[in-house]
Amino acid sequence: MILLVAPSNQALPGVPVSHGYRRLVLGSRRDRAETRLRQALGTARYRMVISAGFAAAADRRLQTADLLLANRVFGSPDVYLDLPPYQAPGVVHGGLYTLAQSEGSALNGQRLPVVHAFDDHGFWLARAAESCGVPCLLLRAILAPAGQAAEGSRQAFASGARAVLGSLRLPSRPSAWRALPEVLRDVSACRARLASTLSVLLVLNERK
Repeated sequence: MILLVAPSNQALPGVPVSHGYRRLVLGSRRDRAETRLRQALGTARYRMVISAGFAAAADRRLQTADLLLANRVFGSPDVYLDLPPYQAPGVVHGGLYTLAQSEGSALNGQRLPVVHAFDDHGFWLARAAESCGVPCLLLRAILAPAGQAAEGSRQAFASGARAVLGSLRLPSRPSAWRALPEVLRDVSACRARLASTLSVLLVLNERK
C-alpha cells in the first residue's frame, strides 16, 4: 500500500487508479500535518509515501508545470536528506529546499546550496516518513518560475523563496486579483501534470 499525501486538495489531483493507495490531505500547519502523517504511518503498513505538491523554481530552465522529483531535500543550508533514486517519466531530478514561512527575507548573506526549487514542507515530511521506516518520494510541480537573477546566486535564491511563499496561496489584496485567472490556469496545468505522473508511479509501484 502507498500513502499519497499533499498539503491541500489543490495539490492532490484525482488519478485513474482505483486501488493500492490511500489519499491523505495533511493541511498547511506543520505540527498538525506531521502528527497526521505519523498517525497514518503508525496505523497501517505502507511501502512508500508519495508527496505531491507545488514549488517555486530556482533553476531558470524549469517552467510552469514542469515536474521535479527530488533526490535531495534541504531543511537548512547544512542539513539535508538524500532520497532514494526513484524514476518517473518526464521529470527533472534535482535538489529541493524547504523554507520556513519566516525564512524568505533572512536568506541574504547566507552560504546557500544549489537547488532546483523551493517548497514549504518537503524536508520535514520526508524526515518524518524516514523516522517511521517508510521511504518518501517528493514530486513537485513548478507553479512559480525563477526570477531573472543569475542562476545559483543569493539573489536568485531569495527571489525563489519569496515566490514560493507568495504564489502558493490566493492573493489577499484586491489589487492582485487581476492575476487570479493566470494563477488558476497555472494551477490547472500543474494538477494535470501531477495526475499523469502520479498515475504512472502508482501503477509502477503496484507491480513491485
